[in-house]
Amino acid sequence: MKDKLSAFWSGFKDKWSSLAKNLRIFIITAVSVVIVAAIVLAIVLNQKGYTAIYTGLDSEESSQVVSAINELGITDVKMGTDGSISVPSDQADNVRMQLSIQGYPKSTFNFDVWNSGIGIWSTDTEKKVLQIQQLQTHLMKAINTISAVKNSYVIITMPENSNYVISTDSEEPRVSVKLDLKNDAQLTSDQVEGIYALVLNSLPGLERENISILDSDGKLLSGENTTVEEDVLYQSRLNFQEQMQSLLKSQLNDTLKKLYKDYTINVNVKLNYDNSKSEYTIYTPSVAEDGTSGGMIESSTKNEGWGGIGSLSGVVGTTSNSDISPNYPTITGDGDNQYYYQNSITVKRLVNTEIRQLEKNGYSVDKITAAVTVDQVNMLEADKEQLREVIAFAIGADVANVTVANYPFVINGNNGTNGGGNTINRGGSVDWTVYIILLLGLLVLALLIVAILTSNAKKKKRAKARAKAAAAQAAAAQAAQESAALSFEPQPQPDEEFNIQHLDDYDDESKSAVLKKEIKDFSRTNPDVVAQLIRSMMKNG
Repeated sequence: MKDKLSAFWSGFKDKWSSLAKNLRIFIITAVSVVIVAAIVLAIVLNQKGYTAIYTGLDSEESSQVVSAINELGITDVKMGTDGSISVPSDQADNVRMQLSIQGYPKSTFNFDVWNSGIGIWSTDTEKKVLQIQQLQTHLMKAINTISAVKNSYVIITMPENSNYVISTDSEEPRVSVKLDLKNDAQLTSDQVEGIYALVLNSLPGLERENISILDSDGKLLSGENTTVEEDVLYQSRLNFQEQMQSLLKSQLNDTLKKLYKDYTINVNVKLNYDNSKSEYTIYTPSVAEDGTSGGMIESSTKNEGWGGIGSLSGVVGTTSNSDISPNYPTITGDGDNQYYYQNSITVKRLVNTEIRQLEKNGYSVDKITAAVTVDQVNMLEADKEQLREVIAFAIGADVANVTVANYPFVINGNNGTNGGGNTINRGGSVDWTVYIILLLGLLVLALLIVAILTSNAKKKKRAKARAKAAAAQAAAAQAAQESAALSFEPQPQPDEEFNIQHLDDYDDESKSAVLKKEIKDFSRTNPDVVAQLIRSMMKNG
């Protein structure tokens, strides 16, 4: 790697040195300008922009607004000496809406829109129109930050200023807000009240009765009534009913798909929307001053009585006054001719009483019904009854609320519906898709194995053919060599090539040296002849 870098750098230096001086200066200048422009652009793009959401706040409310913004998770807040609050521009509309729901601001208005974009030659009418347009735009952006709102339209109607000192005409500003809500979305009363507060605090002299807020259906919204909550409750009930029906159908489908080939399922859940109210009373004995649990006495009544019939007495010859004065006994005596005394006391003690009332404004399941049809021509009543019990137990319904019917289905094409348009569930039928995929996988695997085996066989066959050809070639070469050896006849050589000196002129040692030299020279100059001689000698043994 180091060698490659060195080679590249050497080539670059050579190329750079070969360029003209003016061209090198131009290239350096262009690269420098591009780098500086990129740095400046990065700094500008990374620099945050801030937008003043409120101006003219007093110090106390400024602190409250900053605290509320921090609670929203935004810590990058700037406070101005003129009572202005600034936040990052990309979060300004959302912050305005959230603070409006909380009732801010209280000491000023939401926006400081004036003559932005207006020149010194602009008329008052142009300034007023621009102010209204800016205010409408700000309100729409703020309202659109609500999660349930898809889009909004704000129309502000401002009265014409009268130049007369005395005028009998009095007009007030009016604001109309049209909301396009997202699918199945509803606004809560707090959100509607927040929109009212946002609009009310945005325009001087605006009264609440002059604000109209309409939803997607053109219905007038008011945060002071419970219409929105009722709509939310209705939607919640409807969602609960649909979810429960879907769950019961799924449970029933899991049960039936193992029993039948084709079938249809219809499940209905009836909810009870009646408000449930209950009241009960709790009695707790009070504690007396002495600490006993008997309780404190609220009132007491004491009754005493005595009476009886005395012995006869009096002066002879006079009439007894007992026959004249009536007797008014207070209580009934216990015996005849006996004096008696009786005392009764009734005590009423204080008891703590607590009365509680519970009201349930929700919904509960009143009845679950199910209807199942099976693609079957004949079905015994006992089987139907058993199937009804299975269905009732599976979905938690009464057997009386379950209906089972059987008839042959007429399927329209392959769309899975019968003549009535009901969806037909495929149960016990075999899902051939899985088996087809497995079969294709096995087929591909078998083809792969066959291809591998065929390739190996071809390789072996080619290797055998090459070996056989090599053997045949070697045999042919050997046969040619043998034939050449058999047909070899030494050719007479010229005397000058084989001029062996007369050996008799040398002694034995010199003769041997001369002979070796002559043989060596002959072998060097005639290698083919020597090779043939050696093969012939080896063959003849």
